[in-house]
Amino acid sequence: MSQSHLAACPSCGRHVRVSESTCPFCRSALSDAFRATPARQAPRVRLARAAVFALGTGVALTRATR
Repeated sequence: MSQSHLAACPSCGRHVRVSESTCPFCRSALSDAFRATPARQAPRVRLARAAVFALGTGVALTRATR
């Protein structure tokens, strides 16, 4: 499966494939410089145990207050 990376459209801010020549949302033309945008690299460092705990607590509290 081929994966194409995404970048924000300079006009509307929606994420579009960098292989597109025009934004499918606002129809603005995307420049060659936009299409040459390098893919972002995944983080190489794992989250610390405290960060994972804080994230889980935040999600739990958000769901509990709805």
